[in-house]
Amino acid sequence: MKLQYIKLVLLAAILFGLISCDSQKSKVDSGDENLIEDDETQYKEREIAEGETWDELEINNFMQEAAMIDIMQIKIADLVKDKTTNEAVAGYAQNLMTDHKQSLAKLKEIAAGQNLKIVEGLDPAHEKKVQKLAMTDTEFNENFLKMMVEGHKKDIDKYQNAIQNIAYTHPIKDWIDTNLPVLQQHQFRAQRLLDDESIVADTAE
Repeated sequence: MKLQYIKLVLLAAILFGLISCDSQKSKVDSGDENLIEDDETQYKEREIAEGETWDELEINNFMQEAAMIDIMQIKIADLVKDKTTNEAVAGYAQNLMTDHKQSLAKLKEIAAGQNLKIVEGLDPAHEKKVQKLAMTDTEFNENFLKMMVEGHKKDIDKYQNAIQNIAYTHPIKDWIDTNLPVLQQHQFRAQRLLDDESIVADTAE
């Protein structure tokens, strides 16, 4: 009788252990699901569902504005190469043109994939800025470099705001990541040239 009692106790202990393991396994499985839901992609998808990121119209507006920035920089760079007498400023302008042409080409490629047609020219406000610089003779380099420092600061702010509000899965996200350091380098280089008195003293041809 005593032996049978011991066997029953052992059997009960084994059954209890199995139930406990199943309970723990359920908790682990639930934890694994939570980990999956909390990974970066799932988190960003929840942001979209909850309306915490820009909608399609807002993203398209940003892409059009970014295209306008590229187009204006290309036009200004072309103007500067013709007007400046300073080699360093001309070299900077060439760098601007190269980088913004590459940026615009990639932006158009992304836009095509989103069935969005990118603007081809400047709106009146941006065209007015280009024409104002074109009419400058004295202090041309200084005015141009100030425009680049101030303009790139505003552009960087726009890009940083966009990257915080566009869904992780949108293709424009990588484009912004690539271009932000380029804009920062443009601003830094413009400021260095602006700080050089021998450069800002040069006038246009």
